[in-house]
Amino acid sequence: MSILEELQSGNINFADAVSQADEVPSVGFDIDLIKEDRLKDLVNVPFLVVGGTFRNKISEKGEMTDFVTIICVLADENTLLKRKISLNGKSVIAGSIFGINDGSTGLRRQMVSYLHKNGYIDINPANKEFTEGGGRGLSDYDQLVNDWADHKIGDLESKEDKKGNLLYTWDFKLPNGLVANNGLRLSTYKGAYGKTVTTKYLA
Repeated sequence: MSILEELQSGNINFADAVSQADEVPSVGFDIDLIKEDRLKDLVNVPFLVVGGTFRNKISEKGEMTDFVTIICVLADENTLLKRKISLNGKSVIAGSIFGINDGSTGLRRQMVSYLHKNGYIDINPANKEFTEGGGRGLSDYDQLVNDWADHKIGDLESKEDKKGNLLYTWDFKLPNGLVANNGLRLSTYKGAYGKTVTTKYLA
């Protein structure tokens, strides 16, 4: 039984799950997807990442890219009470299951790094110097899901879209979960053409 299934069945509580989880350095059911206008409600609010889905897509420029939807469980009321965290005025509920989409150098890159370093995937081709940081596309962690050398957990599937593009989907469940003790960290800055951009990170 996965950690998500145990949490749903009530066999373990959030505090017990966190004690077993690693710390931060396909959605088969209906969940609350936290979008940009609600991300601030997850800042400094602990949650547990229990799995997710990586999906290829074709960008507006016609380029192949991908993004991840992480599946999370928000801290229960007892955990929030002990940490003196109030959800008053926020759009999230203690103990709820929710998802976050990301295709950036923030959360998505963090997840790929975590998955690779913990042996759940292998993205490092043989005889190649490994690059971790840098701008978008310069890190090995920015490799697309279909370019990874190996997927050691979960299910990788492919499907052609209407234009004949082969798009991959990889669903995974984390054996121990990944705790974000301080929820999300948001970094807002001016991007290309003066557009305001917010990059989200697990904190």
